[in-house]
Amino acid sequence: RPPHPPPPNRIQMEHFSCIQRSVVSSLSHSFQVYRHRPSGLVVMLHPVRGPLSTLSLVVPTAPKDNSGSPHCLEHLCFLGTSRYPRGYLDSLALRCMSRGTNAFTSDDHTTYSFDVASAEGLLKVLPVFMDHVLSPLLSPESFTTEVFHIDGEGKEQGVVFCEMQAIENTEGCLLELALRRLLFGEKSTYAFDSGGITSEIRGLTVGALRAFHKAAYQFSRLSVIIVGSVDENGALAAIHSSWEALSSSAAPGIQGDVPPPENGGHSETANPIPNSNLAFATPTGAELFSAELCYEPELLSSRMETVLFPSEETSQGTVAMAWRGPAVRDALSVAALDV
Repeated sequence: RPPHPPPPNRIQMEHFSCIQRSVVSSLSHSFQVYRHRPSGLVVMLHPVRGPLSTLSLVVPTAPKDNSGSPHCLEHLCFLGTSRYPRGYLDSLALRCMSRGTNAFTSDDHTTYSFDVASAEGLLKVLPVFMDHVLSPLLSPESFTTEVFHIDGEGKEQGVVFCEMQAIENTEGCLLELALRRLLFGEKSTYAFDSGGITSEIRGLTVGALRAFHKAAYQFSRLSVIIVGSVDENGALAAIHSSWEALSSSAAPGIQGDVPPPENGGHSETANPIPNSNLAFATPTGAELFSAELCYEPELLSSRMETVLFPSEETSQGTVAMAWRGPAVRDALSVAALDV
């Protein structure tokens, strides 16, 4: 039988609304979805018995260009905050029986996560992790090292720049980007490389990254996903305490009163976009999130393109075919296609 959630305490009753509670009897699993009333943040709790627990922080980061802003922030968010020096987060995670933190940037969102063999340890790391994601330093020094600079020998350097330089002209990357443009249109977020293209990474500035972070990394857009044997009331209390601490310090990304960034981000006050995990709960939310992604509503005809790529081998190539899959709401079809 799935574990029963604990009775709600004062924090849960005053500051969170339960918007979904489901039980999958065949799998002996249950999950609860809460909305944080003061901020709009969404919390998904999936109690699973066992030694391991997982925390994921998911932020919608749909790119509007090829500057790689989502990818760059994924790197810079780990490099310290005004409260915690660089390295403290991973040091704390290791002491709490975790292998360390991790993150990845997808086409329309960024996920920060870690696994831990201690439910109590997860609650200790959670507020520190949220502080790094929502209130990073984003210093010029970190930008120089992680994103782009020219060294003393006149060579272009930077962790993100070199990472993308190594793959951007490979057959696979060029083919995938061309397929996405054909499927969703030239103005869609999927027509851009969220990792960045070197010609545009060169022109990126720390100021543009700070503006993108303020627009995208809002509490109201954040989803917290916790899987494992973590105390539900303890998790909600830790999240609310983090919101109080960050709000009281007027940390970037918390207040939502910032102008749109130059690189095409959205102001939360001018054009509020619901959290991606909530956006499909109602037709209105689905329409708003689709508007942010800017993809063409339907394909009226087949499309074809020849993609050229550099290669020492000229006798072989690749033929790729793609089509749009079912809507995200159609979970059964999505799961069936993945089998």
